[in-house]
Formats: sequence, structure tokens, C-alpha cells
Amino acid sequence: MSETMPLTANKVDETLLFDGARLRVVLSGEATGGKISILYAVMPPGAGSAPHFHSREEETPFVLEGTLQIETQGRTIAVPEGAAMNLPRDIPHRLSNTSQRDTRVLLICTPAGFDDFVRRVGQRMSGTVTPREPLTPDALRKIVEISREYGISIVDDAAL
Repeated sequence: MSETMPLTANKVDETLLFDGARLRVVLSGEATGGKISILYAVMPPGAGSAPHFHSREEETPFVLEGTLQIETQGRTIAVPEGAAMNLPRDIPHRLSNTSQRDTRVLLICTPAGFDDFVRRVGQRMSGTVTPREPLTPDALRKIVEISREYGISIVDDAAL
């Protein structure tokens, strides 16, 4: 017997600045009964996440345009356009764009939950203006505290 899922169109109405990238939640956990969330990310050159791991969800980036660099398990992997890589739970990783052009990625998270974290800590963008507020030590501490609530752990570079 199959489970009934809510049939809800997900309205994409906000863009967030998170880890130097512009993100939009294109399919929320709320719309899928918590099964999956999909985020669309535009990573400018030099953008990248802090080293981290997720204890609650798998993260699968699918590269739409450009090249995504993933550091994990002692390796650096260049994921090209049209390719995806699954990042299992509890495995430290860092996603970054080391190229000279934007990299566009769909971040597929199963189950959902990461979308709620990004909405909570990301900076809302207004129109085409990107906020450029510096990340203060207090703001960073707050993000680390909030990340724990979502099962995300920020780790040292050595963990990669």
C-alpha cells in the first residue's frame, strides 16, 4: 500500500544568502511531508561552505552549470556539469566553487530539514541587492548553535 503525499505546489518567493551563495528552496520539506527538500544554489567564484556534516540527512548536489569542488574523506573531487555526488550522513565535507564563473547546483536533501536550517540562518535578499554584512564572531557562534538543533556539525579542516 502506498502512502499518500500532500500535493502542494511549492512557491519560490525568497532568495537567501548562505555560505556566500544565493539559495532558493524550490521544494520544501513541508510540501513533501518531510521526505525530501531541494534547494537551488548559485555559487559565485570563491563561495563555499564551512567543513561540516549532517547527522539527519543525505546531501546530493547535482551540478547544473560549472564545476563544484567537494572535499571529503581526504579527497578533493571536481564534480562537473551534469553530474551528482551523494554525501552520506555523518561524513564531513565542504562544497565550494574554485572556478572563475558561477556554479549552479541543485542540493537534494533526504529527508528534508536542511531547507528549514537555511531559512533560519540565511540572510534574506531584497531584489537584486545582495547584503554584504560581515560575519561577526557572535553571528558565527549563533549559526553554530542553531546548526546543532538541525543535526549539523561544523568541523575543522583536518576532519576532511
